[in-house]
Amino acid sequence: MNLENFLENYHMHIFIWLGIAIIAILLENLIKKHVIGLWFAVSAGFSLLLALMHLKFTIQFIAFFVISVIFILINELYFKKTNKG
Repeated sequence: MNLENFLENYHMHIFIWLGIAIIAILLENLIKKHVIGLWFAVSAGFSLLLALMHLKFTIQFIAFFVISVIFILINELYFKKTNKG
């Protein structure tokens, strides 16, 4: 399978995001120190919705990356604030 077929194969994208979400949830359950795995699962779920809408994989990946970074930053800022007070 070449890159052009991968970028247009929406069924594969659905399984990729579903797999990432499941792996993130499993890792979150194994590592209970931080909540970061949860945010990757949420981001993968959102990207899964984008894949179901047949948007390009680059848009799905950018959305996954941006949402993950935003949630992780909010998470870190929140826990820094609660640990100080």
